[in-house]
Amino acid sequence: MAELERRLDYLGPLLEQNPGGVRNEVLEYPVSWNDLLAKVIHPLALKHHGRVAVREDLIPDITSYR
Repeated sequence: MAELERRLDYLGPLLEQNPGGVRNEVLEYPVSWNDLLAKVIHPLALKHHGRVAVREDLIPDITSYR
């Protein structure tokens, strides 16, 4: 959580200048999902892989998410 907040604090001024929309209609939006997921969550999951549990019943069905 601290890393996520650090990144959002850093991007705060850009977020104020370029508020986001709903579905990628703001081209200048400074935060991508990759910034939040792949660059924050995935390294933590790798670091703590021995303590991360994956349950099949908790994996969402994303076949028709839109």
